[in-house]
Amino acid sequence: MRISLSKIKKIKEHAKQVFPEECCGLLIGKAGFEPNGKVENTVYAVLPCENVLDGDKKTGFEISLSEVWKAEVKAREVGLEIVGNYHSHTDAGAYPSGDDEKHCKLYTSMLIISLGQGIIEETKSWTVGINKTVFEETITFI
Repeated sequence: MRISLSKIKKIKEHAKQVFPEECCGLLIGKAGFEPNGKVENTVYAVLPCENVLDGDKKTGFEISLSEVWKAEVKAREVGLEIVGNYHSHTDAGAYPSGDDEKHCKLYTSMLIISLGQGIIEETKSWTVGINKTVFEETITFI
Protein backbone atom coordinates (compact mmCIF):
# COMPACT_ATOMS: atom_id res chain seq x y z
CA MET A 1 0.00 0.00 0.00
CA ARG A 2 1.20 3.47 -0.86
CA ILE A 3 -0.10 6.21 1.46
CA SER A 4 1.07 9.56 2.83
CA LEU A 5 2.16 10.09 6.43
CA SER A 6 -0.58 12.73 6.79
CA LYS A 7 -3.24 10.13 5.89
CA ILE A 8 -1.80 7.68 8.43
CA LYS A 9 -1.84 10.46 11.03
CA LYS A 10 -5.52 11.18 10.27
CA ILE A 11 -6.39 7.49 10.73
CA LYS A 12 -4.47 7.29 14.01
CA GLU A 13 -6.24 10.41 15.32
CA HIS A 14 -9.59 8.86 14.42
CA ALA A 15 -8.62 5.67 16.29
CA LYS A 16 -7.63 7.61 19.42
CA GLN A 17 -10.76 9.78 19.24
CA VAL A 18 -13.23 6.87 19.36
CA PHE A 19 -11.24 4.59 21.70
CA PRO A 20 -12.25 2.23 23.37
CA GLU A 21 -14.51 1.52 20.39
CA GLU A 22 -13.07 0.50 17.04
CA CYS A 23 -12.80 3.24 14.45
CA CYS A 24 -13.42 2.52 10.79
CA GLY A 25 -13.19 4.23 7.44
CA LEU A 26 -12.61 3.86 3.74
CA LEU A 27 -9.43 4.16 1.69
CA ILE A 28 -9.95 5.96 -1.61
CA GLY A 29 -7.41 5.76 -4.41
CA LYS A 30 -6.19 3.65 -7.30
CA ALA A 31 -5.91 -0.13 -7.32
CA GLY A 32 -2.78 -1.56 -8.82
CA PHE A 33 -0.39 -4.46 -8.99
CA GLU A 34 3.39 -4.74 -8.84
CA PRO A 35 5.20 -6.54 -11.70
CA ASN A 36 5.44 -9.64 -9.47
CA GLY A 37 1.63 -9.74 -9.14
CA LYS A 38 1.37 -8.37 -5.60
CA VAL A 39 -1.31 -5.81 -4.79
CA GLU A 40 -0.07 -2.19 -4.83
CA ASN A 41 -3.00 0.07 -3.92
CA THR A 42 -2.33 3.79 -3.70
CA VAL A 43 -4.41 5.79 -1.20
CA TYR A 44 -5.17 9.41 -2.08
CA ALA A 45 -7.97 10.05 0.43
CA VAL A 46 -9.12 8.71 3.77
CA LEU A 47 -12.81 8.83 4.65
CA PRO A 48 -13.58 8.33 8.37
CA CYS A 49 -16.90 6.51 8.82
CA GLU A 50 -19.28 5.86 11.68
CA ASN A 51 -19.08 2.41 13.25
CA VAL A 52 -22.70 1.23 12.92
CA LEU A 53 -22.11 -2.29 14.24
CA ASP A 54 -25.15 -3.64 16.05
CA GLY A 55 -23.09 -5.17 18.82
CA ASP A 56 -19.93 -4.58 20.81
CA LYS A 57 -18.09 -1.80 19.01
CA LYS A 58 -15.02 -2.51 21.15
CA THR A 59 -14.46 -5.75 19.25
CA GLY A 60 -15.84 -5.09 15.79
CA PHE A 61 -16.93 -2.57 13.21
CA GLU A 62 -19.36 -2.13 10.36
CA ILE A 63 -19.63 0.64 7.78
CA SER A 64 -23.14 1.30 6.48
CA LEU A 65 -23.83 0.30 2.89
CA SER A 66 -25.20 3.78 2.20
CA GLU A 67 -21.92 5.35 3.33
CA VAL A 68 -19.95 2.94 1.13
CA TRP A 69 -22.21 3.65 -1.83
CA LYS A 70 -21.91 7.44 -1.43
CA ALA A 71 -18.12 7.16 -1.18
CA GLU A 72 -17.96 4.96 -4.28
CA VAL A 73 -20.03 7.43 -6.32
CA LYS A 74 -17.90 10.42 -5.23
CA ALA A 75 -14.65 8.53 -5.84
CA ARG A 76 -15.70 7.50 -9.36
CA GLU A 77 -16.58 11.11 -10.19
CA VAL A 78 -12.88 11.98 -9.82
CA GLY A 79 -11.48 8.79 -11.38
CA LEU A 80 -10.78 6.96 -8.11
CA GLU A 81 -12.26 3.98 -6.28
CA ILE A 82 -12.50 2.41 -2.85
CA VAL A 83 -9.28 0.42 -2.50
CA GLY A 84 -9.91 -0.81 1.03
CA ASN A 85 -10.78 0.08 4.56
CA TYR A 86 -9.11 0.89 7.84
CA HIS A 87 -10.09 0.11 11.38
CA SER A 88 -8.61 -0.13 14.84
CA HIS A 89 -8.18 -3.02 17.24
CA THR A 90 -8.47 -2.06 20.87
CA ASP A 91 -6.15 -3.93 23.21
CA ALA A 92 -5.28 -6.40 20.43
CA GLY A 93 -2.60 -6.62 17.75
CA ALA A 94 -2.79 -5.17 14.24
CA TYR A 95 -3.56 -8.58 12.76
CA PRO A 96 -6.81 -9.49 10.97
CA SER A 97 -9.43 -11.26 13.03
CA GLY A 98 -11.49 -14.08 11.57
CA ASP A 99 -14.27 -11.58 10.81
CA ASP A 100 -11.76 -9.22 9.16
CA GLU A 101 -10.54 -12.00 6.89
CA LYS A 102 -14.08 -13.11 6.10
CA HIS A 103 -15.22 -9.64 5.04
CA CYS A 104 -12.09 -8.38 3.25
CA LYS A 105 -12.68 -8.19 -0.49
CA LEU A 106 -10.24 -9.62 -3.00
CA TYR A 107 -7.21 -7.36 -3.67
CA THR A 108 -8.37 -4.60 -1.33
CA SER A 109 -6.22 -3.20 1.45
CA MET A 110 -7.12 -3.50 5.13
CA LEU A 111 -5.15 -1.10 7.32
CA ILE A 112 -5.30 -1.97 11.03
CA ILE A 113 -4.24 0.32 13.85
CA SER A 114 -3.59 -1.39 17.18
CA LEU A 115 -4.20 0.52 20.42
CA GLY A 116 -3.35 -0.62 23.93
CA GLN A 117 -5.04 1.43 26.63
CA GLY A 118 -5.64 4.17 24.05
CA ILE A 119 -2.01 4.36 22.90
CA ILE A 120 -1.07 3.48 19.29
CA GLU A 121 1.09 0.35 19.32
CA GLU A 122 1.39 -0.73 15.69
CA THR A 123 0.06 -0.17 12.18
CA LYS A 124 -0.10 -2.91 9.57
CA SER A 125 -1.82 -3.40 6.24
CA TRP A 126 -3.22 -6.64 4.85
CA THR A 127 -4.78 -7.87 1.62
CA VAL A 128 -6.49 -10.98 0.31
CA GLY A 129 -5.14 -12.84 -2.70
CA ILE A 130 -6.93 -14.90 -5.33
CA ASN A 131 -7.08 -18.05 -3.19
CA LYS A 132 -8.42 -16.05 -0.18
CA THR A 133 -4.96 -16.09 1.43
CA VAL A 134 -4.46 -13.09 3.69
CA PHE A 135 -0.98 -11.59 3.61
CA GLU A 136 0.69 -8.49 4.98
CA GLU A 137 1.26 -5.59 2.60
CA THR A 138 4.28 -3.35 2.76
CA ILE A 139 3.32 0.23 3.62
CA THR A 140 5.22 2.69 1.43
CA PHE A 141 4.98 6.39 2.19
CA ILE A 142 4.36 8.80 -0.68
